[in-house]
Amino acid sequence: MEVKGLERSFGLSILPSVTVLAGRLVVVREGSYHVLRSNGGEISFDTLISAISKEYENLHLVDLDSVTKGKTQLSILRNAADELDVWYDGGFMNSEEIYDPIMVGAAGLVLGTKSLESLEPVLDCFELTPNVIFELDHHDGIISPSDELAGMDVTKLLRKVRSIGISEIIVADFKRMEEGGDLDFALLKKAVSAGFSVYAAGDVTPTDLAVLREIGAKGAVMKLESILR
Repeated sequence: MEVKGLERSFGLSILPSVTVLAGRLVVVREGSYHVLRSNGGEISFDTLISAISKEYENLHLVDLDSVTKGKTQLSILRNAADELDVWYDGGFMNSEEIYDPIMVGAAGLVLGTKSLESLEPVLDCFELTPNVIFELDHHDGIISPSDELAGMDVTKLLRKVRSIGISEIIVADFKRMEEGGDLDFALLKKAVSAGFSVYAAGDVTPTDLAVLREIGAKGAVMKLESILR
């Protein structure tokens, strides 16, 4: 297993995205989670983190146990944070859930609209730590369990989040992930124009990176399949 280094080639900040479930690395294939393997054997979390740290400084870590059961895998986060600056997505819905990840060493706490009932938790979390990364989850509109957020104009939402003081945003293009096609570059440009450091997510491939640089994005969150060989 080798990790491709992409940052130097494109001049962008790349965050390899790693998903864990019950301490095991998993990837999505045909709508289901499968254990990550190489040459017929399961890849351990520590082995992968060691390989990634040779080419990258940052990591996007999705904790499915936290997202689905509210059980944060703190030992996994701690091990990753020893090697990399970790942006940690635990499906957080309120500020009480971020204390332990902060203490363990998360460099960033990702709060996505797909888990949020309102913007109040975003403000509460930002008052606890400046290391809040907002994630705009989008598929022909904002994805959220809240009718208010789901029905909000994107420009208005971006303005509200920026006014809190948050400067970094992940724009997660679920339409790209589910249906293919191009990234929503118009939406990414809106986020750039709103004053954010913008990271694209949504099956981003190396061929997207040059365009992201041209529109002023700061970087991208990339799935493992795009950086492994």
